[in-house]
Amino acid sequence: MSQKIEREISDRQTGFRKNSGTREAIFSLKVTAERYLEVHKEIFACFIDYSKAFDSVKHEQLIEILQKTDIDENDIAVIANLYWQQRTKIRIDTNMSEPVKIKRGVRQGCVISPAIFYLYTEYIFRTIDNIPGLTVGGININNLRYADDSVMLAENEDDLQKLVNIVKEESEKCGLFINIRKTKTIIISREKVLPQIDIIIDATRDNTWVHLYDPQNKRQAEEYRCNGSPGIKKFKVVTSAKKVL
Repeated sequence: MSQKIEREISDRQTGFRKNSGTREAIFSLKVTAERYLEVHKEIFACFIDYSKAFDSVKHEQLIEILQKTDIDENDIAVIANLYWQQRTKIRIDTNMSEPVKIKRGVRQGCVISPAIFYLYTEYIFRTIDNIPGLTVGGININNLRYADDSVMLAENEDDLQKLVNIVKEESEKCGLFINIRKTKTIIISREKVLPQIDIIIDATRDNTWVHLYDPQNKRQAEEYRCNGSPGIKKFKVVTSAKKVL
């Protein structure tokens, strides 16, 4: 079952997956940024943080998503039974409530919980597949993810705003809400001085942005050695082109 779920999840998600991790996520963003800096292009990025993401997964919606995959019906029934039969009691001082049905959240400590969460969010990010992001080697890259942390990537402020708007809307349909306080915007550029940008999230302007400027730093090549990682090798195929198209 885990293998079937794995096939549904994009390579953009690197969290807690075989031959993948934070190193691959950082490497992917770094190499993409280098390609753009080489041709004097800027990258507009918004790092999105969800509020209590793993605890907010809607069980009924989760089962609906599982039914869209090629996972066996019996396996889906097992998962549905695990989630739909959950009950808890609430203690207030010395008083205990009647059993309350749990309708949200993935099971803590369950071996398939990470895969289930990634599948759940995969259907959110599929809605932006055709929205322009960054183009590297002819491939559109508009997001990178590690577990519940995501970065939206675009060539300009307008496209970045469009990506954020869609992800916010689709996330809220699934019960996931963006933590505005922890969501930040940055510009990666060769220019030392850039105009301030405003990305609007839930009628709140995020103008706490950071400007990254370090085009001549050669140390990263040593800091991010591949060490034979299949995840990094796979991304190398995408970024092997000399031009940003």
